[in-house]
Amino acid sequence: LVQRIHPEGLAYVRLATDVLVQADPGDWVLAVLLGGVDPDAYGGLDDAEVVRRTLEGVPREAPGLLSSLVARRTETLGTVAEGDARHVVYRIQMQVSGSEPEIRVMTLWRHQGSWRVVQAEDLSVLHTAIRGIPIPR
Repeated sequence: LVQRIHPEGLAYVRLATDVLVQADPGDWVLAVLLGGVDPDAYGGLDDAEVVRRTLEGVPREAPGLLSSLVARRTETLGTVAEGDARHVVYRIQMQVSGSEPEIRVMTLWRHQGSWRVVQAEDLSVLHTAIRGIPIPR
């Protein structure tokens, strides 16, 4: 997943983890959620590594938090080119009784020879979910 996100999208997600780290009065986020990152080394980690560690830790420490991102069916409806960007229009149907299909747009930019997500509602949901992880006191 991390390899499919553009560096600007990774920086956006990392910002949520940074907020969580700063809000932690102890080192629970670094030690437990992020798998034992040394507080002094955290600032030197690149965005991709922080996001990877966060995505590994969230299901372990906050089960169900990301379930809305995986319990669904997605169908691509089309692509719109706009300069160096591509906008993918897709329909999403949650796998929950009574859910209504939604139409969404994902923006991709080319990076190192492949298209990577730079903006999508899923990144916003992930950002918000990470910031909402309860920190044990």
